Amino acid sequence: MTNDNFELEEMRQQMAILKQKLHQQEILNDRMTSKAKEALEKKVGQLTRGFRSNWVIALLTISCASSLASFLALSASAIIAFLLAIIF
Repeated sequence: MTNDNFELEEMRQQMAILKQKLHQQEILNDRMTSKAKEALEKKVGQLTRGFRSNWVIALLTISCASSLASFLALSASAIIAFLLAIIF
């Protein structure tokens, strides 16, 4: 009988240790990871759109600068430098 009690007590101690370890760990479920993934994808999309729009603005600026330069008979690099100074 003492051997049974000893095994039962040992199992109780192991269960207490497991409960303590489980309590200390963070548990992530599928819903939380899904929400985090969606938020990350949304942010990456925003950054990508911002990057693309910056390129479009830059190309339009260069296009307008070269057109303005030919109209005013100035060098395109001078106009581009002027426009970039105004923008930034």
